[in-house]
Amino acid sequence: MDVTFKLATNFKGIIDIVSGLVDTLTMQYTNDSINIQTMDSSHISLLNIVMRRDQFLVYDVVGSGLISFNVSSFKPLLKSMKEGDHLRLRHKTGNDEIDAILIDGDRKNKYLIKLMDIDSEMINMDNEMEHDVFIMTGKAAISRILTDIKHVESSDTTFMVDGEKIVIETKNENCSLKIKPTPEIMKVMSSPEEKVCVPFASRYIQQIQKMLAISKPRINLKLDKECPMLIEMIIRTDDPNETATIQKTHSTMKYYLAPKLVDSE
Repeated sequence: MDVTFKLATNFKGIIDIVSGLVDTLTMQYTNDSINIQTMDSSHISLLNIVMRRDQFLVYDVVGSGLISFNVSSFKPLLKSMKEGDHLRLRHKTGNDEIDAILIDGDRKNKYLIKLMDIDSEMINMDNEMEHDVFIMTGKAAISRILTDIKHVESSDTTFMVDGEKIVIETKNENCSLKIKPTPEIMKVMSSPEEKVCVPFASRYIQQIQKMLAISKPRINLKLDKECPMLIEMIIRTDDPNETATIQKTHSTMKYYLAPKLVDSE
């Protein structure tokens, strides 16, 4: 594997997202893409990132490989990184290190990152779940909603969809908040005839905020009573000619979040 990111800060953003969920990261590289998948220890959330050729200046991969490392190993590199830098990652099959080269014009910093011997495998997410509710929104709108939820300091956040109406509710012992976004900022594209009401752990909801830092403006949310919520977005490339529609050539992030179990009376 020998690849060079167009935007080194996108890789920094991915490490930041992953570090909020787990300590170690497993990366699978193939002829077509680099895939990162993480699941928290409680099995409440699963993050699936697919980085395709739109993220790279150079993509030289023959065959496939699976490598794992501690996310904290990249801290020295990330602290030196700034907007506009390129990042080159190199790994030869069988080596216990990965080369990470930070490029800023004529300056090149080479870091050797120790790999970990972890018995892991990627979960096949090709057969996606069917969701009753499909909502389209933007990163500015959902960022504001997440900030308002965070201020309440609640353990739970409930999403309710009734036809074209959306209500997001969270509360603590002294304060309750109901957010009713308008269709201009959060539009229900499809929903069942019956109301859908699903609670989630607020701290896992807040992980979405980190994802917004490297995403393009459009965000898709898919909701269902019987399966995890899916938050889907395209990773930015700073290409003004790129379309907003998610295509097979785009790099994507998919965040699956299991609903909280509610005791039935």
